Amino acid sequence: MRRQIIGGVILAAALVANYTGVLKNLSSQHTVNTVTTPTQYLRLPRTSPTNTTPAPPSPRYTTMSGPSSVPRGTYITVTGTLAPGESGPVIVEGQWESGPWYELASTNASNGGFTVRYALPRTGVVHVRLALPNGNYDVKTIDVT
Repeated sequence: MRRQIIGGVILAAALVANYTGVLKNLSSQHTVNTVTTPTQYLRLPRTSPTNTTPAPPSPRYTTMSGPSSVPRGTYITVTGTLAPGESGPVIVEGQWESGPWYELASTNASNGGFTVRYALPRTGVVHVRLALPNGNYDVKTIDVT
């Protein structure tokens, strides 16, 4: 009888504890505990880079020959040569004073050669750049009167 009383007291205590949330689910379910502690950043092992491709060279800027002053409306023709067999777009752009760049003309270089003609329709100091297919530029500053 004493065992029944103790068993009943334990059962009653378990029911009260379960009802009040004191007992936790002790079933075989997985639980995740989160603990807030300072963590170190993971460090990757030192290795040599796997990409051995060198970075492309910076564009080269060379000065074009030609007049440094021309009257407004002058047409300028530029003829050039590139590496043998090189081809692609050649774009002429102009910038008056410090304004935006404008496309003045374009052509395609083929087999290493090109000819492009452009006009200078405005007065003022214009910076002209010729964008070549190899990534380089030919530049010239011209005073248009």
